[in-house]
Amino acid sequence: MKNVGGIIDCDVHHKWKNEGEFLQYLPREWREYVEHGRIPIEPATVHYPFPFGTNKRLDAFPDDGPPGSSYELLRSQLLDRVNIDRAVLSFDVGQEVANPNPYFAAALARAQNDWSVDRWLTGFDDRLYGALLVSEQIPTEAAAEIRRIGRHPRIMEVLLPDSGLGLPLGHPIYHPIYEAADELDLPVAIHFGVPIWGGLAQMSGGGLPMTRLEYYSVLNQAGQHHIASFITHGVFEKYPNVRLLILECGVNWAPWLFWGLDSRYHELRRESPWVKRAPSDYFYDHIWLSTQPIEPGDRVEDMRELLESFGGLEDKLCFATDYPHWDSDEDDFVARHLPADWVQKVFSENAQKLFKVTGASKRPESRAAGARGR
Repeated sequence: MKNVGGIIDCDVHHKWKNEGEFLQYLPREWREYVEHGRIPIEPATVHYPFPFGTNKRLDAFPDDGPPGSSYELLRSQLLDRVNIDRAVLSFDVGQEVANPNPYFAAALARAQNDWSVDRWLTGFDDRLYGALLVSEQIPTEAAAEIRRIGRHPRIMEVLLPDSGLGLPLGHPIYHPIYEAADELDLPVAIHFGVPIWGGLAQMSGGGLPMTRLEYYSVLNQAGQHHIASFITHGVFEKYPNVRLLILECGVNWAPWLFWGLDSRYHELRRESPWVKRAPSDYFYDHIWLSTQPIEPGDRVEDMRELLESFGGLEDKLCFATDYPHWDSDEDDFVARHLPADWVQKVFSENAQKLFKVTGASKRPESRAAGARGR
């Protein structure tokens, strides 16, 4: 991107080269559980339409592993080409913790965080930062994991795959997670798409989609429900420091959702007395959206008009490529569909406010002083 400084990519996926590279980070009992019981680390059940083919870029396949496992390709295809200052590494959507055994899922999350810190966030490229993955199935365990590793100076956020218990993520059962995130001043990111690999969550209103066209077109339904539940269950009133980043959910639906919430909350907030303000006020203060996938109409002007119709959205969008997925968004493509005076905010400034950082060479000051590793 020309004339844009400090670019932050909020959604980059990384992966181990092979199962052996990852297994060493599991405790002995769970490692034996996998090796001797032939239990797959990856979710055993993948719903159609994803059991065949790949959802990754073909040019992102290295010779010795899956897409996302090669630092060299990541550097050449993304970091250097786009001139990224910070890339937030967010595993493989977090789908690895979509396991029906909640204790195994928690162990997988801990091991992935240790693998990520050890293999990606220590000692070589200072543009790489990481998400802290948790399994929500046992919220107190997730909160303990946040407190265990969340002060590491290269951890940028808590990453939730949607949704471990099949309940919208604002539900009070999940609140220990937000208490820990609030305590450590870490944003919470929700990445969508995990239910296609199994689990209890319902990703769309009518049931599981049976084609990829359905899947990608209705993916934002779960995101809208989770956002509404954060507001109606009072998460932001209870934990005023919580900042929420919605990943890979699109942006075009935001005006519709918040116009609807605002128009109804006066009459219907009796059941949610902790909704003290208009729902859109919570959006402006606590919620950010990633640009990927940006979904323009036939005319560039239509997209810009829609975005500008919801005042303040220029301060809430954060650039994300979704590398190395096949539908990752190129930086020039995103910029072309934004009003010109939004570009610097979307590619840099909004994410700096979300993560409370000021530049690639500076660590998050609020957490660096008390940093502790694995």
